[in-house]
Amino acid sequence: MVNVWLVNFKEKMTKKSEKIYIIFLCIILVGIIFTLGYFYYQKEVSRNAEDIPLVNHHKQQSTLNIEGDYYMGEQGQGYYQKLEIKKNTGDLYRIAISYGGATKGCSFDAMGKLSNNKIEIALKDIEQNLKQNMIISFLENKTIISSSGKNNNELIYFCGGGSSLAGEYIKSNKEK
Repeated sequence: MVNVWLVNFKEKMTKKSEKIYIIFLCIILVGIIFTLGYFYYQKEVSRNAEDIPLVNHHKQQSTLNIEGDYYMGEQGQGYYQKLEIKKNTGDLYRIAISYGGATKGCSFDAMGKLSNNKIEIALKDIEQNLKQNMIISFLENKTIISSSGKNNNELIYFCGGGSSLAGEYIKSNKEK
């Protein structure tokens, strides 16, 4: 039955209708590819922003030697983010985040106040539409950046390519 229908269908198709049919199939295929790409991108954004745990259950540094460079990812091994912490005056620190190994990534530069072994930065002071604070928690040889909200979505604002400022940064042992 199907063979008879297929033979009749092929006989009735003209060259012009064959081209239209092929174009139609290509459009459907491209739509499927874009849809799959979109869902993959949404999964990556979600992984970067919401799946990073909020901090409070790690052993904090006992001595506050927090100045230095911290890295998420390794230089020369693809995408990485660099967190630079430099003391300014009193309990104020300059926080700078840059990236390498990709054409898009995170860029951030602001002053934060150290209190209770954490640096907090009011994101609304940088962008008025943001409402959360960035929290930088210091642990033994690393730091964790999270936000004061239920998730870390506002930390995506400063990034391109699906990245986020949120996550664990390991302190570099290199001397400057």
